[in-house]
Amino acid sequence: MWRVLRWQFAYGADRPSAPCSHSPRRRALRPEVETCEARCLLNAAASPPLGAAVHAEVAPARANPLAAYRVFEATITRGPHAGTTFEGRLVLGVTGRIQVFGYFYPEQGMQRVAVVGTVFGGRASLRFILPEGGALEVSGSGRLQSVPRGIPGGLSLVGFGNLSGPARNDFGRWETLAPSRVNLA
Repeated sequence: MWRVLRWQFAYGADRPSAPCSHSPRRRALRPEVETCEARCLLNAAASPPLGAAVHAEVAPARANPLAAYRVFEATITRGPHAGTTFEGRLVLGVTGRIQVFGYFYPEQGMQRVAVVGTVFGGRASLRFILPEGGALEVSGSGRLQSVPRGIPGGLSLVGFGNLSGPARNDFGRWETLAPSRVNLA
């Protein structure tokens, strides 16, 4: 924003017109691209209000922003909840050196589930905090993988292993599948 203000003071009413500009006011009201913390920002603080004839071009929205993430599949094979399956997209982010936090987006119409845990040295240990109470504990082999067309900062887990919960005697298996191997809506 300081560039816009500097332009206004440098080419005020008492000075000649700015080069390549019809009037000093017109040049000062154009938005500028500035860098801030290694990001490019559009500074529109001094831009005039948009008229009815001016339309902004908007990029088309992708159908499902989670489609690029791996699918987490878990099945409880033994215990009171035997036969229960959890299937959906798992999006994680690094919150510390080895700590991860994220969400599991189930395909069966449940609400999203918070996930916390660690992924380090080829080992994954996660806790899914279920909305109806209890938790699903998963552990096994795993590593984080960046997702090229995913949510900024979102990572996908590549792995497999064992699970326990939500009841004390529930046990089963889990794995993550590539999006191309699964046909989810």
